[in-house]
Amino acid sequence: MSMPRQVRSKLDSDPGTSAVLSCTWSPTAAEGRKFETRPFEKRGNEQRADELTEAFLWSEYRVVTKTATVSLHANTYQVDAALVGRKVELVFSPFDLETIEVRYRDKSYGKALPHTISRHTHPKAKPETPEPEPAAGTGIDYLALTAAAHHEQLRRDERIGYHALYGSSDDGQIPGQLSIDDLRPSVDVDHEGEVSA
Repeated sequence: MSMPRQVRSKLDSDPGTSAVLSCTWSPTAAEGRKFETRPFEKRGNEQRADELTEAFLWSEYRVVTKTATVSLHANTYQVDAALVGRKVELVFSPFDLETIEVRYRDKSYGKALPHTISRHTHPKAKPETPEPEPAAGTGIDYLALTAAAHHEQLRRDERIGYHALYGSSDDGQIPGQLSIDDLRPSVDVDHEGEVSA
């Protein structure tokens, strides 16, 4: 649908004015339907930004429990106790389920207090930018290279003489190990605990 010429000229003459097309019957109904323009009052950019943000918010209806809580997609929020048992509208951004506005009969009752948050985005909300594809593999196995370098370092490093522990000896003993015969007491001990020389 193209914009009527009068509306286009009105918008071109004053860019700060917004126009709304409303289908109303004019007094001369025989001529057919006429479009009228109603200029809005001039507003600041902040108010326009708020209106634009409001246009893209999502909403869902929930009944407030007797503990003054509502649940939305596995999250629990605390709301005003005056709303117990009433069906309220929860207005939220699909990408931020931590900030939710509560409305009842088109009146705002403030923000719902997050009680338990387990999901931070709406399940059907898709990110605006797709996830970047993973980089192509280089074909280099860094873990194997690191392991080979580590094993080579261990072969060259002889701080702990493991070969001495597990080396073979002629008598079947580990070098430096004492035999049971080497443990002879130099002092005799009586059975009653007295020492004799």
